Amino acid sequence: MGNYNYKLQTVLDFKSSIQDQMMLKYSNAKKELENSEKRLNEFLEDKRKIENEKDDLNYIKTIKDLKNYNSYIEQSNYKINNQKKMINEVKKEVNEAKDNLITASKDKKVFEKLKENDYKKHLNLMKKKESITVDEIVTFISCNN
Repeated sequence: MGNYNYKLQTVLDFKSSIQDQMMLKYSNAKKELENSEKRLNEFLEDKRKIENEKDDLNYIKTIKDLKNYNSYIEQSNYKINNQKKMINEVKKEVNEAKDNLITASKDKKVFEKLKENDYKKHLNLMKKKESITVDEIVTFISCNN
């Protein structure tokens, strides 16, 4: 039934590669977010442990020890706040990557639908040609008899 060649196949292939790139960026951004959240949890756990030690009077022997614990807690708070800011930035990147992926997927879907419609037109044209050929054969046979 004739070979089918989609005129916009290179565009569809390009859109597909864009979608793959956006999928990779989205995946990497999600991994970065997971790692950032894991690191935040580690900071929070460290802070909790040091606060528990501070509350336990057996660990604090002098004023210097108390100052050291307080200093460490302040430093932990600073790390936690910075990590939260980083997580917010990474969340923005994840959302942007997700939006880009959705857009790329929609673009690809449009060209896939165009290809599908074009192929249906091609099949209909081939059926019409086949029908005309059959009619010509039938007419030729009936005229020769």
